[in-house]
Amino acid sequence: MINIKQLLSLLAVYSLISGCAIQPGISSQGLEIGSYHVSETGKPQYWWYARFRIVWPPDTDPDFAVDLLLADALVKPELHAYRQNIKYWRFHRRAVRDNAGHQFSFIFYADKDTASTIYSSLTKNELATQLRRGKVIDEIIMDNLDHNPRTDIKDTSDKNWSEEIQTAWPAYIMGVSSMWLQLIEQEIGDHDQAADINSLLEKYRTANRKITTLWQTEAQHALLHHMNAIFGYEPFVIKKAIQF
Repeated sequence: MINIKQLLSLLAVYSLISGCAIQPGISSQGLEIGSYHVSETGKPQYWWYARFRIVWPPDTDPDFAVDLLLADALVKPELHAYRQNIKYWRFHRRAVRDNAGHQFSFIFYADKDTASTIYSSLTKNELATQLRRGKVIDEIIMDNLDHNPRTDIKDTSDKNWSEEIQTAWPAYIMGVSSMWLQLIEQEIGDHDQAADINSLLEKYRTANRKITTLWQTEAQHALLHHMNAIFGYEPFVIKKAIQF
C-alpha cells in the first residue's frame, strides 16, 4: 500500500514531467479577446519555444548540467531584459533516445515583437556560438514568427487535464521554474564571461549535484507538504505508475 509520503512524492514527479520543465495568474495587464490574449499595448500574445538541442553521444548518460548552464547563462539575461513583456514563462527538460533526444526548452507567452527580439538575441549570443563550436549543443530551434497557432493560455498545458487546470497551470509551473533558476543562481553566482566551456560545465555539474541533493532531502516538506496544504490536505488519486 502506498503511504502519504510516497503519494506526495509521486505527485511532485508527475507534475514536473507531465509539463514535458514573478507575475502569476492572469492580471489586469492583459485582456481576453476571443481565444487569445492581448497585452496592454494591444498586441496579441502567443506561446513561443526556444528549443536547445543538446549533444548526447551514444552509450552515455545525458549531461543535465548543460540545462542549468543554458537556463542561467543564456535565458536568464533575456528574462531580465524583457520580463515586463512576458506574461508567463517556464522551462522544460527532457532526455529520451528519440528524434528530439536531450533537449532543453525555454517557453514563454508574449507578443511577436518580443519573441523576435529574444530569438535574435539568443541566435547572436556568443556563449551559444561557443557551445555549438564545442559540440555541446547542436542547434537552437525557434518557432516560425509568421505562423503560430498557440494563442490560448491553455495551449501548452496537457489536453487530458480539465480546462480549469489547463488555464491555471502556467502560473504554477512558472513559479517552479523561477525557484529552480534561483537555486542555480545561488550556487553559481555571477557568470564568468572569461571562463572556458569545460570550466563552466564543471561549475554547473557541481551546482546540479547540490540542487539534486536539495530536492531529495528537502522537497518533502518545503515543496510537497506546502503544496498539499494549499489544497486543504485533501487526498488525491494516483492514476498510473510513473517510470523515469
